Amino acid sequence: MESIFRVMAGGTTEAGTVTGAGRPRMRMRVPLALLAALAAAGVAARADEDHDRALSLRQHGEILPLAAILGQIAARRHGRVLEAELEEKGGRIVYEIELLGPDDIVREMTVDAKTGRVLSVEDE
Repeated sequence: MESIFRVMAGGTTEAGTVTGAGRPRMRMRVPLALLAALAAAGVAARADEDHDRALSLRQHGEILPLAAILGQIAARRHGRVLEAELEEKGGRIVYEIELLGPDDIVREMTVDAKTGRVLSVEDE
């Protein structure tokens, strides 16, 4: 399974402070900050490639726009979208959409990105 593009609703991550015996380890901050910066640069480059690929697929009519899929979900009142990913599974491009249902259960819906057909819905 290859992730092509990921969109998350709300929420951000925050790096914590490395501590030992109740005090910060100063010498670990620079290497951790450097590692975080390098990782972020790699993630940003990958995100750009993923975005470009998703855009190309959309422009060539190989997938439906995410907005159209999310509109279908909203119309059927499946719940609030928490996360959406465009992925390739078994040679098929799908949207994997994580939803918080009206019953407060988180579900993952797999939708064929080309046709908009719901392929599966599973409780998380």
